[in-house]
Amino acid sequence: MVTPIRKEMSKQCNEFDGQFSSSCQVNSVPRLLLCLISNLIDGNSGNGNNGFSQEVLTVAQMIMSHQRKSNKKVAQDKAVVRRHSKTQETPVMIYCSLEIYSITRSRNIIDCPFQLGLCISYDRILEITKNIYENLRLSYKLHKCFFPNTLMKALFTVMLKDNIDINARSNFIQSHYHGTSISMIQFRTDNDSRTAFPNVDVSQKVKTNSKKLLPLPADYIDIKNLFLDRKKDEQLWAPICSINFCDITDFEDFNNAINEEITWLDAVSILLQNYQG
Repeated sequence: MVTPIRKEMSKQCNEFDGQFSSSCQVNSVPRLLLCLISNLIDGNSGNGNNGFSQEVLTVAQMIMSHQRKSNKKVAQDKAVVRRHSKTQETPVMIYCSLEIYSITRSRNIIDCPFQLGLCISYDRILEITKNIYENLRLSYKLHKCFFPNTLMKALFTVMLKDNIDINARSNFIQSHYHGTSISMIQFRTDNDSRTAFPNVDVSQKVKTNSKKLLPLPADYIDIKNLFLDRKKDEQLWAPICSINFCDITDFEDFNNAINEEITWLDAVSILLQNYQG
């Protein structure tokens, strides 16, 4: 029973691309291993691709992450450093490691579960986070802005700006926060031609021995002042939508409202080009 499972595990090749899909846990472990663990824990072989309990998925991913070629000498020598392959990393190991790192930022705290085989190493965490930062930096350099990785191209997008006040009465900086959030809502239309932006690629190697990161471009913090004259630039102000609605499900003139916004955006684009010229 063990030999065919180990063969399937040796053929498994995982690659973390910077995001966790809904089926990433099931796809990161061979089916035979999942069925075996499910029979041991739950007493059944699962029900479909998503029929395994979280306990089964977690244990199977732990085993997958630590699977290696048989070597009796290494197994008997506890002082030998066990190296892990990136192709065997599983989502639960990476997620738990990043979650601990986001809260503590402590090597000592991460080294403890790493020695117990519960997460990836601190250096590997730094490699992933630095790769994510570097790709975000290059993305900002290309697009001149940051945006969520779920944002799609060719969709009508609305941005909602609001203030955030968390524990405003607190005198401690760790518990008090005052800032601004921007929520982005995208709407599908009849002519739905949405395409996804490229995902953050974390497969490239970066140096982890240096704590310095390349800075963002200067235009990220160098913001030019721009003042609008209400009388002179009246056409730049957003118009009030002529179509009134209470609920998006009852909104029958959705495409007409989008056309109004697009017409206004085209007019603003022309005015801004004339203003800059």
